[in-house]
Amino acid sequence: MQKLWGRISYNPEVDVSLFKKHLANKYPQAPSNNGETLFGAWSDVSRALQLSNEQVTGTWDLDFDWWPENWTNKDNGFITLQNTRAVKPMDGSLMASFADTADGNVTGKTSAFTTATTIEQLANNTLNYLATMSHNNNKEFELALKDLEAMAYLGLYNANKFRAAIYLEQNKNTDAKNSIGRAYGYWLRYTTIMDGLYKGAAMQRNRDFTNWHVNDAGALKDYTDLGGHNTTVSFVSPVDRATFAVPANVIVEVNATNANGSIQKVELWYNGNLHSSDSFSPYKFTLSSLAAGNYTLEARAYDGASGFTSRYITISVIGSTPPPSVPPPPAKPAISSTTSSTPTLSGTTSPNAIITIYDNGAKIGSATADSSGKWSYTVLPPLAEGAHIITVTAKFSGGAESAPSPSVTVTVSAPPVNTAPTITNLVDISVEVNKSTESISFVVGDKETAAGGLTVTATSSNTGLVPVSSIVFGGSGANRTIKITPVSEKTGTATITVTVSDGTLTAKTSFVLTVNGSSPTINIKINFQPSSAPAVTNYAIDSGLTFGPRSNGYSYGWNYDLSSDVRDRNSSQSANQLYDTMILPQKDLSKPSKWEISLPNGTYSVRVVAGDPNYYSSDMNYNFKAEGVVILNAKPTSANRRVEDTDPVVVNDGRLTIENGSSAVRNRLCFIEISQITGVTN
Repeated sequence: MQKLWGRISYNPEVDVSLFKKHLANKYPQAPSNNGETLFGAWSDVSRALQLSNEQVTGTWDLDFDWWPENWTNKDNGFITLQNTRAVKPMDGSLMASFADTADGNVTGKTSAFTTATTIEQLANNTLNYLATMSHNNNKEFELALKDLEAMAYLGLYNANKFRAAIYLEQNKNTDAKNSIGRAYGYWLRYTTIMDGLYKGAAMQRNRDFTNWHVNDAGALKDYTDLGGHNTTVSFVSPVDRATFAVPANVIVEVNATNANGSIQKVELWYNGNLHSSDSFSPYKFTLSSLAAGNYTLEARAYDGASGFTSRYITISVIGSTPPPSVPPPPAKPAISSTTSSTPTLSGTTSPNAIITIYDNGAKIGSATADSSGKWSYTVLPPLAEGAHIITVTAKFSGGAESAPSPSVTVTVSAPPVNTAPTITNLVDISVEVNKSTESISFVVGDKETAAGGLTVTATSSNTGLVPVSSIVFGGSGANRTIKITPVSEKTGTATITVTVSDGTLTAKTSFVLTVNGSSPTINIKINFQPSSAPAVTNYAIDSGLTFGPRSNGYSYGWNYDLSSDVRDRNSSQSANQLYDTMILPQKDLSKPSKWEISLPNGTYSVRVVAGDPNYYSSDMNYNFKAEGVVILNAKPTSANRRVEDTDPVVVNDGRLTIENGSSAVRNRLCFIEISQITGVTN
């Protein structure tokens, strides 16, 4: 076996069928599927352990750092959860570390959460494979199966310990406690099996131990350190690996204790399924009429505060189980609609039977009847157009199908054809600058949808001239209107596209709107003030908002929000509101501020006024730049707290930019006036 393993390990070109064949020949007691089941168990659990090693061996890269079978370090013994948090994956691995996973820093890598889930799935796959196999008194095969089972539980321990490490990094102590609590249960199952197979180990490069339970206390301490209670649970009967004859009625008794005496309940699970729970000691359960096979029993003791603690044993039931009986044909199914493509079928049959649904003899789905024999099934995907003869059969798990039920017929008609709506053509129009169009009439229609149910929308190819918000529809039913109000002082063309929709299909028409006339000379006045302060006639308001379109048709604002830095002094020294309001563009020196307004390229006269009627200090200096050139550099005085300057400024990039100068100290900006000097250029 080891030679073959080595051959496969060092020669990946060898096909796995060779190993499957070897397993089938060596263990004829395994299922007669050419070694598939046994190979599946062996390869999945091997992959689970390989992934576990890859996740941590970037830090623990030598066997005296970490011996995975007993989670030990040569010098420090059992490796705790706290010591696991900071470890890293193998060099060159595409796995993310626990810390990076906790921080969400997993770009291009597999998160440790995903790795833990994969390890868990592989380990559970192995246990599911093992549940279908029996050693049939072949001692060597029995030991091989127990080895696989032990490694599966070690994989489940690793998966849950990895999750707990991530949760601790995220300060999710409750989740970490629950995960390490589950890990502790799997650890006990693992060490119990290993202690029955091997009697300790004398290690050359790690830590010697005499029995496999030597680190149980360390695994439990990981749990209790996070607030888990020291709950113990054990099977009184049956004993681990007990054997029963088919059909087996097994009485299970569990003992559970807790340091504070607060056992809430004990659950019995078998082969991953909940059997029942008991809230009173002694905790007893009955497994009735068990068929031949292997059963993993799990007792879960809940203390009401820290999740549950588990203990596992396995039992075997030997002998032949008679095949299930064949149920009678189900009753004729009821149907929600005989014309729907997705009808719901329902009916009655034998309790707990499996129902199979057929359409014209082809299987289309299945359902399981409840304990009273009732079942239902909604047909999906939808049935195709035409006639469908529906029948159902019943069977018990593992048994043969019954004869079919009486049939029901479903006739699915072709869906109605939906045609696109219609819209009349709209012709190109022209308007003068600062004018709106008249209400332009057009007609919509649809063969299947009432005209009042149609929706109309519009788009503009030039939203700077015609924003979509300036396109207004009117009318009702088939007769609709459209009215357009271009942006004031703007000229040019925009293609307007009107779309009518019935909810599925659409129709469109387009026309060109031309706005004629010359734009007037640009003359903009902006006062920096709180939005709640009284506005000054002929001055637009800037309340410190970030750059964006404003109601006056221009786009201007700051590179970040300064709305908390505008002031209205209401000072007796400022009779004029323009000199009483201002913005403080140097309030946060760690974030350089700048103000911009979109303008056509050209030359502008820019007047900047700075000051504060209520605040003065001798070190103050008002210094502003426009397009990188100083346009104001002056110191206020106690008697004259306002300064201003007017300079020509050339705009070449479509925006006028105002920012603090290098010698500015406690800058204040009251208002700005911008006037065009030369014609704008494109």
